[in-house]
Amino acid sequence: MEDHIAMVDNSLFLQIAIPKPLYNHFDYLPPPRTDISQLHPGIRLRVPFGPHSEVGVLLAIANSTSVSVDKLKPALKILDSTPVLSEDSLNLLQWASRYYHHPIGEVVSTALPSALNKGLPASIQALPGWKLTHEGWALELDKLPKNAHRQLAVLSLLQQHPEGLSQSAISQSLSNITPSLRTLEKKGWICPQAIVNMPKVNEMRSVSPPLRLNAAQQKAVNEVCSNLQAFYPCLLDGVTGSGKTEVYLQI
Repeated sequence: MEDHIAMVDNSLFLQIAIPKPLYNHFDYLPPPRTDISQLHPGIRLRVPFGPHSEVGVLLAIANSTSVSVDKLKPALKILDSTPVLSEDSLNLLQWASRYYHHPIGEVVSTALPSALNKGLPASIQALPGWKLTHEGWALELDKLPKNAHRQLAVLSLLQQHPEGLSQSAISQSLSNITPSLRTLEKKGWICPQAIVNMPKVNEMRSVSPPLRLNAAQQKAVNEVCSNLQAFYPCLLDGVTGSGKTEVYLQI
């Protein structure tokens, strides 16, 4: 099996952003016996840095380095199987670092949650929840006993969420619901389901329609939007309460 793994050698160098007030990235060797398929820009690695170790983000994989190879240290550990920052995000962060003359490591670290900067796993914690079983979907709710109104309410709610619903979300809609959930589980109509709440992009809409802009606001929006495809710095000048935020939102 090992013969089929493409191992990296000392001709590959990892350019890593480390959250320190230093303007350049740092070059490292890959961790010993690393499969080359594990290396992708945007993943995190733990690397030696002085007497300690730091969590950095891989910016690029290079075939050369300006540092003497015998002075380079190998990274200690790959922390991610998939990138935590996309290629577009990395390009934007590197542009921001150059444009604002700010250390790349600090710029990159601000784009990550503090837990990821500490090296914790980039995982989403599932919530305990429930979903309908095959038998539950086969039920005709209008033929069930009307005195079991709480159970009916749960079944009706879960019908609206085929992928399941967390117990906390169910409890927000229906109070004192735990006994009914247990009863429905015993009947085989619902079953436990781990729920990961990740809103889809097309679900993240504004909860209210845009406000009507005044003439000055509309002029600012038109000016900026007509130049979005070019490098065109704009300064939006206005006192507090003059409506700048709505201009930003509509742009």
